[in-house]
Amino acid sequence: MAQRLILPKSGDYKVFRMEEFSPDKELKNNHIRVEVHYSGVNFADCLMRKGLYQDSPSYPFVPGYEISGIITEVGSNSRWKVGQRVMAGTYFGGYASEVIIPEDHAIELNSKYSLEQGASLIVSYLTSYMAFIEQGRAREGDQILIDCRTGSLGIMSSQILEKIGARVTGLTSSPNKKNSLQNMGKEILLHEELKDQKFDIILNSRGGISLKKDFKRLKPNGHLISIGISDALGKSFFKKWKTLLSMPWFWIVKLINENKKVSGLNLLRFFDYPDLLQKALQNFDRFDIDAPPLSVFKAREIGEAQEFIENRKSSGKVILSWRD
Repeated sequence: MAQRLILPKSGDYKVFRMEEFSPDKELKNNHIRVEVHYSGVNFADCLMRKGLYQDSPSYPFVPGYEISGIITEVGSNSRWKVGQRVMAGTYFGGYASEVIIPEDHAIELNSKYSLEQGASLIVSYLTSYMAFIEQGRAREGDQILIDCRTGSLGIMSSQILEKIGARVTGLTSSPNKKNSLQNMGKEILLHEELKDQKFDIILNSRGGISLKKDFKRLKPNGHLISIGISDALGKSFFKKWKTLLSMPWFWIVKLINENKKVSGLNLLRFFDYPDLLQKALQNFDRFDIDAPPLSVFKAREIGEAQEFIENRKSSGKVILSWRD
């Protein structure tokens, strides 16, 4: 029997329930069945658990946006073969030992990566690509600020941007993480150390009042890209809503007068646009990306894994193993 992690309601780290289930026996055209080895864990999953993610299905549901594993069955007209290693994005449902997905949501995992690493790549890569290549139109010489430099997204984004010749300044809230990256020759600052620098593109994952501060840091023709509200994690109910309510409104006349741009990015919505998704996936090998450092938890340790993220202990990517 396959297993999956159910989120029955919003709650604390112990709210998840592991259950056995029988996957569908028949595949639709252009779908594949994947034996999941690893599932990626993301900030969005933590927001779902807290009831703060607007795109979540009705409870109960299975969270999870990305997996790696082995194809065990292909539908008619599929270009895939049984036995191929894949990494894939999932429109929810990724916290499971077996998934059925459209074949265009997956790409083959080349020999450079282990199956562990495969579960760490898709969400961060797609977010980085859509933010900086599609929305930001980053170019050689651009000055770029990333406020989540030590996580998987920051690591991935920095690699992509360095490949195109942009200069990246990263932020972290951890002195230890700062020292570690500086020893590798990376430009990284604590949040409070960022002074009067100006940037062409700023990636903001924190939300709240930090968006207003980052807007002021833009150069003329600069672009602020908002991707989340991580400042709402790990806080009291009052502080969570204070973060949400402090999100600024940007008046179009102000944007015109200051020659600045503000955009938002919700990666989940790109699953509704398969052409855009495929374009991004087909460019993956172009960047020759190194996988981020991994923190691996057993699937039944999902509570500990999300607590690890919310307490900002992770440097790189947190994944769940279904092979124990």
